[in-house]
Formats: sequence, C-alpha cells, structure tokens
Amino acid sequence: MKSIEPSDLVEIIDWHKDQPIVLFSEIEQPTTESIQESWQLLRNLTEGKQFHLIANLTKVSPPPAFVRKGIKREYLRVKPNILSTQMFVGKNGLLKIALKFVAASMSMNNFEITNSIESAVERIKNEH
Repeated sequence: MKSIEPSDLVEIIDWHKDQPIVLFSEIEQPTTESIQESWQLLRNLTEGKQFHLIANLTKVSPPPAFVRKGIKREYLRVKPNILSTQMFVGKNGLLKIALKFVAASMSMNNFEITNSIESAVERIKNEH
C-alpha cells in the first residue's frame, strides 16, 4: 500500500484576487502526526498570507475526540488568515451535522458546506 504524503493532501488549486484557494483533503484515519504534518504544509504553502480553504472530507467518518481536538488546534492557529472555509462531505449526512457543531464551536467565519469542490471554487470567486 502506497504511503500518503502531506503534499498529496494539501495543494493550491486556484487563485482569487492574489489569494490562494487551498484544497485540503483528509485521510480516512487521520492521526495526530498526519494532522500536524498536513497543517504545517498548509502554513508553508500559504506563507502567512490570507487564503480560502476547501476541505475535502468525503473519505472520513465523524472523527474521534483526539482528532477533533488536533484539527481544532491547528485550524485556530491559521484562522486569522482564513478568508472562507468550504467543506465538501459528499453524501455523508452525519458528517454534515457533526461539522455544523464543530464549526460553531470554533467560531468559523464564512463557513459553508458545499456540493462539490468546483462549486466551492465558484462560490469563492463570486462572493469574495
């Protein structure tokens, strides 16, 4: 089985008004280490600049407490630079509900659950 590198999970997929649109894809079974590595790559890619975040969570289940805690910690580190957050969860209704609670607990600004990555990019370009 091929190991997954953070660079396979975090990439700049587009730009809007000189601000990157970053696609962050989470793995099925995230670990504390994979969370830290992925978010560090995101910080490296965005170089402290403001950016739009699209999270592809189609492969994940509602995460256990330690994963939620790690994601929250890392998200809050970069939150001042995030212009908008779009979450793509596919047809996972339970995850949609869980994300709404997580987003509220983290006071996410400009948070949306989207139907596709393409529609998230379009929304960013039309609304921001």
